[in-house]
Amino acid sequence: SKPVKVSRRRILCPTLPGFDGSAPQRADGVRDAYQQHCQLPRRFADQAGEPLEVSVRMLYFSRDGSPADSGAAHDFTVPAGTTVDTLLSMTRKAAGVGNIGRLIFKGKPLMDGQMALEACGVTVDPKALHLMLSRKHRPSQVAEAAAAEAAELASAMAQAEAEFKSRPPRQKRQIDDEDDQPQTARSNISEVLASSCGSP
Repeated sequence: SKPVKVSRRRILCPTLPGFDGSAPQRADGVRDAYQQHCQLPRRFADQAGEPLEVSVRMLYFSRDGSPADSGAAHDFTVPAGTTVDTLLSMTRKAAGVGNIGRLIFKGKPLMDGQMALEACGVTVDPKALHLMLSRKHRPSQVAEAAAAEAAELASAMAQAEAEFKSRPPRQKRQIDDEDDQPQTARSNISEVLASSCGSP
């Protein structure tokens, strides 16, 4: 007797991206979709990775154009895969500021809270992190230190200006025409003739 041919039906998982249940997909497309579904992007990395020593310094800014004031620095040892939101929560808790403040790295805000620190480039310069807050939230110690620094700078500028004004004005050198006028052959002849005419 002839062997019976067995037909197999491919059953696709309905959770795969692009599955609509209407028609079977090609094997290559199914495999690619499954890999994309199972693999996480690098920027959403897990907490694995080498320990990273990061330092987040408090930074209090003002909208009036005045220079920002620096506060205390908070140091943490975290995996390189730690997300921005996780470090933000740790810094806020250490600083005791509640749910305010934004993390910035090298002067630029870290907008994606789910991005890993390694993907943000923090591993290159882990000391260039700041928690940016409004100046109205700065502690009294920071305000006093900023005021003392501003007063010291103003005093130094006033002293430099006073020293500049106390200097005597520079006098232009006066040139005597008679002494500095070069002797020429004609002037020498005139002097000789004048002396000859005046002699007896």
